[in-house]
Amino acid sequence: MVPLVQWLPELDASAIYVRLRDNFEACRDREELFVRCGKAMAHLCTQSVKIDKYLLWRYLAWHRWGGRSRFIRDAFMDGRLAYNQLKNAQQEDARRKHKADVRTALRTMVVHGSDYRLSLPDDEDLIWDGDLRWRHSDGLMASCEEFDWLIDYLTGRNGE
Repeated sequence: MVPLVQWLPELDASAIYVRLRDNFEACRDREELFVRCGKAMAHLCTQSVKIDKYLLWRYLAWHRWGGRSRFIRDAFMDGRLAYNQLKNAQQEDARRKHKADVRTALRTMVVHGSDYRLSLPDDEDLIWDGDLRWRHSDGLMASCEEFDWLIDYLTGRNGE
């Protein structure tokens, strides 16, 4: 995951987002940088910072390197890893950290819910038009069993 940074809620991160977006678009032929910039933009969107909504409506060229599906899949896998660590954690501090990591991964999936742009997690358009489908890197759809951890987490069957 992109390293977590504590952002002040009143911070206007629009300039940071523009810079990341410009780098994202400039690096579309360099997979590692493309993915890092895409994940950093999503990280900003999951935070409680201000980003000009018109910047978020700008088209993003997600079709490279596995497309939007790759970012959703990576967040899903991060969530699954954090959930497995949560189940095995004994200390309360570790459990809180892993719960926060699961929530961050789920919010990260949600910000990728629009076809050609990032959204904020509370964007009402995601309720009606969101699409969180993803595929494995080999193109196969995820099996139902791969979502068992998510069902367990959402229903509270995580060892509590």
